[in-house]
Amino acid sequence: MIKINEKYNCCGCQACGQICPQECINFYEDNEGFLYPVILESKCIQCGLCERVCPIMHCHERDNAVLGTYVSYAKNSNIRTQSSSGGIFSVLAEIILLNNGVVVGAAFDENMLVRHILVSRLEDLDKLRGSKYLQSNIGNIFLKIQQLLISNRLVLFSGTECQIVGLKKFLGKEYENLYTIDILCHGVPSPKVWRTYLNEQEKNFSARAMKVSFRNKVRGWKEFSLQIMFDNGEKYEEIFTKDRYMKFFLRNISLRPSCYK
Repeated sequence: MIKINEKYNCCGCQACGQICPQECINFYEDNEGFLYPVILESKCIQCGLCERVCPIMHCHERDNAVLGTYVSYAKNSNIRTQSSSGGIFSVLAEIILLNNGVVVGAAFDENMLVRHILVSRLEDLDKLRGSKYLQSNIGNIFLKIQQLLISNRLVLFSGTECQIVGLKKFLGKEYENLYTIDILCHGVPSPKVWRTYLNEQEKNFSARAMKVSFRNKVRGWKEFSLQIMFDNGEKYEEIFTKDRYMKFFLRNISLRPSCYK
């Protein structure tokens, strides 16, 4: 049975909850807004599966072999503008989708919170583009990916390194039809901090936030801005060095404990 005695011993990948055959692991927010597993011990059968899939408990199992290093970017300037960096995710994702595959990545929901979703159409790929600087809620996406892989569908999964390790531990074996893209992660900020910040912005503009761009290039690539579009047509825009939320994030004030550790 997995027990979180120290907060830094959980990265929030939610693999343990999805692997549990008794469905006795639920996730609850702590006072900082991060999700942690809570086990209903009366239903636990001590199978140990939750411990087997935990990335933190197996973080010493590393393969440091370098297979090759390449530098590249998307030739399409529109894709580069819509993306955070060079747009390579979009290029690879398009190949998967054009081969009847499925792409899984982080997207904003209707409340401007981030969760992983499945995309099977090119026109929906825009939902997954761009950085989202808060922790994504995985939900039961690993289970859906497993079903797709078993049915021989191509799957591309994009996420942080701990999410990808959680996915691979959950699957328990390698699949030739699974491709993964690790995000070089600064750390994941608290969704609670983001909700508080966004609520304040909505009060300031007397409107509901409709779209968020964390690395908007309206002022160029080096001095990127956080931009929020509201349903009354108003817009908030501030460079990353002056926006309060981004300063908390970049100074490591609002990150998950496991990111520090």
